[in-house]
Amino acid sequence: MWMFKKSQLSDHFIKYAAATFFISSALAFQSFAQEKAKIDSDSTSKSNVGEETEPIFFGLIVEMQAEPVGGFLKFMKTLSEEIKCPIGLKEKGKCFVEMLIDTSGHAHSFKIVKSLNKDADLEAVRALTKLNYPWTPAKQRGKSLTSRFIMPIAFDPDKRSNDVRK
Repeated sequence: MWMFKKSQLSDHFIKYAAATFFISSALAFQSFAQEKAKIDSDSTSKSNVGEETEPIFFGLIVEMQAEPVGGFLKFMKTLSEEIKCPIGLKEKGKCFVEMLIDTSGHAHSFKIVKSLNKDADLEAVRALTKLNYPWTPAKQRGKSLTSRFIMPIAFDPDKRSNDVRK
């Protein structure tokens, strides 16, 4: 351990060292006061032993993601025939629509997660709802499950020449 005479140390250093000592000891005392978590060894009841329980999945990773029947190209072609570019739309862009695909392959609960503008968002949701396109549901360990899918829908006002709502 190093020993210094008080005359060798500046007042500024002594104040800094004292403050550091008090703060670090307060933090150490606070961490010692915390109680460690106790693991309950009897967390599984004896009645559940031997039964197969349904695993709970947290997150969005699945073995096989939901996809439209016939593939994405066919789905996008059908969607592009249904969707109409809104009259008041001036800028080119995309809106992103979130939907849930249930275990029977139906898309529902459409929600805009990134907006382009109000008219484009309403048109995207309208077209997807009216389309009611069938999906192959997502699968995890061979079982169908409900999954979330986010679809970008592009709008380009320059390409609406064949649009009836021009």
